[in-house]
Amino acid sequence: MHLRRTLFVLLAGVGFCTPLAQAQVRYTITDLGSLGQSMISFATEVNRFGQVAANADLQHDYQRAFLWSKGKKKVLGTLGGHSSVGFGLNRFQQVAGQSSLAGDQAEHAFFWDNGTFSDLGTFGGVNSFAFGLNDSGQVSGYAETPDTDPNTGWPVTHAFLWESGTLSDLGALGGNNSQAWAIDQSGRVTGNADTTTMPDPTYGVAPFHAFVYQNGTMSDLGSLLGGQFSAGYAIGGGGAVAGVADLPGDTEGHSFLWVNGKTQDLGVLPGETISYIIAINNKRQMVGISGFADPSAPPAEGLADCPCSAVIVQNGKMTDLNLLIPRRSGWDLYLATSINDAGQIVGQGQYQGHFRAYLLTPVKGSNSDGARTASIAGRKASHSGWGLKVRHSATGIEILQ
Repeated sequence: MHLRRTLFVLLAGVGFCTPLAQAQVRYTITDLGSLGQSMISFATEVNRFGQVAANADLQHDYQRAFLWSKGKKKVLGTLGGHSSVGFGLNRFQQVAGQSSLAGDQAEHAFFWDNGTFSDLGTFGGVNSFAFGLNDSGQVSGYAETPDTDPNTGWPVTHAFLWESGTLSDLGALGGNNSQAWAIDQSGRVTGNADTTTMPDPTYGVAPFHAFVYQNGTMSDLGSLLGGQFSAGYAIGGGGAVAGVADLPGDTEGHSFLWVNGKTQDLGVLPGETISYIIAINNKRQMVGISGFADPSAPPAEGLADCPCSAVIVQNGKMTDLNLLIPRRSGWDLYLATSINDAGQIVGQGQYQGHFRAYLLTPVKGSNSDGARTASIAGRKASHSGWGLKVRHSATGIEILQ
């Protein structure tokens, strides 16, 4: 079994012009490279020191996790198989992710600390996946059980919290499945969980809602924006949750910010129909993706067509990050996956015909750039990523051609 990379999704498209506000920070961009002869890499987390958890494709469709720090790479290894993918990274350079076992027939979540792997196990099923990690070494993710979901034919999964060798089942919200995507410094977890065992008649999957788990209780955040589906992908200081929620009718989905029971619709880039927030920092700056929903799945499930645009949300305003990097950089940024409190951002884009991990660093004094009008229609018309598909799923960042 080869590790798949988690799919975050979108389609791009309708052209428009937008004026950028005078307070937009500009960025320099750094190519984080890859491993060996590979030209493909993707970055998943940046910590407070600007160190990055990233991953690279290898031969035979394998992947390998690595740590990037000031231009140097440290390869993490595996749990005995050929592949590993790192997602969570904390200030101590500890990493959480998943790796194939010997024989490459199963993938297990791991916690990596200074060269030592801990296999987090499963709930009696075959596979498990880790995504969130805080400075206390707590890990969030989800694991398969021995049961099969009758709606999909896939193994039932339950969200977990791992700490000091103990894997705790966080339960669900009345349905079969739950997944945990992020954890904050206080140990609060967010994700999504099925609210019923009955499938939606249009999409054939059970409706699911975003949740917050704390003090032993999973709390349903609701549909949030009027649809049947929502998911929490990021959790920041004070328990602020961000992610994606369907609008009424479940054909469009918008990013949201939830704080103390109040929900803010963060919208999409003009003319588009779906956006996702993937990360939030303690200043409530958020990053993610925007584009067009694929009609074959509920938007909050995360399947759509590219090209996609990496975005940043500040003070309620969503901006295409491609408009904030040097005009002739050669980069096209598809998604942003993490932002630290210094405003550094990582993700994946296309550069010189290859999918590459990047690091954006704010340019000091650039927050008075002046009103700039840019043609997103022109940028997307020259985009080389038409026909790609990406999906939000179990195992990493996957781009389908």
